[in-house]
Amino acid sequence: LCLSESNALRTWAIGLVHSPWFDRVIIVFIALNSLTLALTDYNTINMNPDADNYGEPIAKGSTFNTLSENVEPVFTFVFTCECMLKIIAMGFSGNAD
Repeated sequence: LCLSESNALRTWAIGLVHSPWFDRVIIVFIALNSLTLALTDYNTINMNPDADNYGEPIAKGSTFNTLSENVEPVFTFVFTCECMLKIIAMGFSGNAD
């Protein structure tokens, strides 16, 4: 991105990204995502060889896999927002401008 340092959006993103709370919230989401992945139930897998997801865990019959399927889009959204905010704040290559 070619936003100057005086750009209002970039100034806001820099302030947010450098906030200690930003890192804390992201760390909490990383921990929750890791916990969700660790709770995956591999006892309920798709045994249909014709299916695209053959051998992968399925939600049907597993509370943990259902939870994982439902919260994964939230984690993806949060981590995508983090990425975009850091790109806006620091630039795509991490240079000062």
